[in-house]
Amino acid sequence: MSNGPARMAPHNIEAEEAVLGSILIDPDAIFKVVSHLNAEDFYREKNGWLYAAVRDLKRRSEPADFVTLCDELERRGQLEEVGGAAHITFLINAVPTAIHAEYYARIVERTAILRRLISAAGRIAGIAYEDAEDVDEVVDRAQELLREVIKRKSSATSAILRPGDSQEFVYQTVETLRQRAEAGNLVAWDTPWPDVNRMLGSFRAGHLFTLAGYPGHGKTALFAQIAEHNAQKGANIAFFHAEHQHSWIMFRRIMRLTGAHFHKLERGQCMAEALEAEETVNTWPGGIHYIHCPGWSAEQIARTMADLNAAGGCDLAVVDYLQKLRLSSKGWNKADLLGNAVEIIKTAGERLRIPVLLGSQLNRAGHHAGRPGLEHLRGSGEIEEKSNYCAFVFRDKIGERELSTTAELYQEKPYSPGAELFFNPDRLAFYSATREELS
Repeated sequence: MSNGPARMAPHNIEAEEAVLGSILIDPDAIFKVVSHLNAEDFYREKNGWLYAAVRDLKRRSEPADFVTLCDELERRGQLEEVGGAAHITFLINAVPTAIHAEYYARIVERTAILRRLISAAGRIAGIAYEDAEDVDEVVDRAQELLREVIKRKSSATSAILRPGDSQEFVYQTVETLRQRAEAGNLVAWDTPWPDVNRMLGSFRAGHLFTLAGYPGHGKTALFAQIAEHNAQKGANIAFFHAEHQHSWIMFRRIMRLTGAHFHKLERGQCMAEALEAEETVNTWPGGIHYIHCPGWSAEQIARTMADLNAAGGCDLAVVDYLQKLRLSSKGWNKADLLGNAVEIIKTAGERLRIPVLLGSQLNRAGHHAGRPGLEHLRGSGEIEEKSNYCAFVFRDKIGERELSTTAELYQEKPYSPGAELFFNPDRLAFYSATREELS
């Protein structure tokens, strides 16, 4: 008995077109559906092409509208195949609002799962006829086919671990870790400083790690070095920076890798060193997506995290920093609004099963108190409560305007003694070394 095609009834073309129309009239609607749908989930292949084109435009941070979509499909040689510009106009006009985009996406997702189940059932029947004598082999192959379908079932269903499923869940979890360890792929995301790793451990999936410090004490430098360290280990990082332009982020990276001075980079000098540094970055097994996000809300960051994660581009997220986010206009006080933003970002990390590193400013009033603690966090109660870990970076003053090159990185939730780092202002980088080694 031959295996049947993967795509078959049931299907819902109207829901597919409603999804496409929604993401065309509302640029942010793609973030509501991306965690539910892949291009192959569409029953009509041409609808899958349209969806893939829109997603690719968004991944490249390009607008996804009538003009850009037509150009993208033309470039792919698919514009006439999908029905031309007239069909795209039809999709835009057929949906009055994008408010129900996720509802339509769930319908498309459900029918895709049912088609996969039907296809798997046919293949299981064929295996049973071919290997009727070896029942254990039939059962093993049937379970493998069903596991592939289960991986794509709806998020509401997959969130439930039933009592009878726990043993299989534990087996699969441990077996996956064993296989990754044997293949050399069991990598923990951590920092580039051994002393800090002994204090903090690794960044765990679904956990929120908050790093706080006064302005200019080095939060961004620490985050950037952590991102680069893990990209070299194979991680794909989403680095949200609300304060600095892309050019400044790149200049800082080149300074760390080459020692080229910022003033020379700013004047267009050090071209050879800059290009050599980027060649080095391109050899890393992982990569960093830098997202300049001034004025973004926590919801926008969470949606972009989901989009990048679905595309394989977000194993770890860095958000630098909390107080630069646009807060909701709800009639809450500032602390509650900050807490709500933290909750949204933390929940996104939990749903995507990735670690999230969040930067936070400290109350300026505490700057004169010296070494800060949890009570100095802006909106301290909400941030502390929702974070799994809270750490601080502190560089003491040695004059009115000058900071010490010695930095203390310590954890207050849960408490852990600090580690000493040294800051090199010429490279805008921290190092874990003795004074003798540095000199």
